[in-house]
Amino acid sequence: MSLLRAPAETKGLSLTATFGPGLPTTVSGDSLRLRQVLLNLIGNAVKFTTLGSVGIGLDLVSCGGGIACLRFRIHDTGIGMDPATQARLFEKFSQGDSSTTRRFGGSGLGLAISQLLTRQMGGTITVHSRPGQGSEFAFELPFPLADNLPEPVGEAPEMDPLTPQFHGRVLVVEDNQVNQRVIEMMLRRTGLEVTVVDNGQEAVERVAAERWSLVLMDMRMPGIDGAEATRRIRQQLAGRPLPIIALTANAMPEDRILCQKAGMNDFLAKPVRQSELHACLRRWFAT
Repeated sequence: MSLLRAPAETKGLSLTATFGPGLPTTVSGDSLRLRQVLLNLIGNAVKFTTLGSVGIGLDLVSCGGGIACLRFRIHDTGIGMDPATQARLFEKFSQGDSSTTRRFGGSGLGLAISQLLTRQMGGTITVHSRPGQGSEFAFELPFPLADNLPEPVGEAPEMDPLTPQFHGRVLVVEDNQVNQRVIEMMLRRTGLEVTVVDNGQEAVERVAAERWSLVLMDMRMPGIDGAEATRRIRQQLAGRPLPIIALTANAMPEDRILCQKAGMNDFLAKPVRQSELHACLRRWFAT
């Protein structure tokens, strides 16, 4: 909610959360994967809604045998979808149609990743939608109860003392608004100065005009993708060193080879884990 409230308010949307009765105090699960799925679904709801609201609901479906089944709902008053669009929604690189891509941007990969992560956690995402009447995405997941864990005491420290600190300017090239905010937050916590752009063309222009310590480059973007943007940057730098790190959901060996051929120096798989980001930064910065 804190990550997405500002983008929602910028569009004049209300962003609310409701919690059903009987929810357990604490459950055990993969917080990174769950957060990634929620950020993708809520971020899409904000992106595809121009008027009205986005709501998040959490309810207890069942509880027994030490397992709580929780239902997550994300509903919006956005553009909605017809049945044909819903049928192919979770395919890689699928969006409603070309006009949607031009209007709202993005490759459509986020939903495919979210479905994969949800299935790995024991659930599946469903969608109910009608054109012009908004959409509701929902999924149910089982969680072991962990009520014996101690309650958090006091406020969490603003900066983890174990977080490494770096100095420099980082350009993040990423077209997904949710990913932008998550990566920017991770980088700023390490002391780095961060600028975010959402397309390859602007990345090429900003590198030509300014000095950067490092570039994080999304591989999948509409228009000029990450590989082509990197090739153009290398041409205009004419040999001047600049670490360019690939950000991609495709973690196969052939994808790494493609990144290297384009002139990238390193590779981070999505969803980006904080520990892997820190390890990458250590390779390219002095602490």
